[in-house]
Amino acid sequence: MHAIIELDVLGTIVRVGPDCNLLASEIVARLPEVRNPMAASMLDRMLWLLANPQDCVLLNS
Repeated sequence: MHAIIELDVLGTIVRVGPDCNLLASEIVARLPEVRNPMAASMLDRMLWLLANPQDCVLLNS
């Protein structure tokens, strides 16, 4: 979640508008700081976890 906030991924999605569907690769293309070739795949996993909170388990250490 920290990476999503730091990269302003949610802001990017909001700026595109509610009627537009974006692929993770399209979101990454709009982020100027990202140079990692695996960024789209990593972002896809992060967004999947946000969309499916019942599949995410938090553990206390």
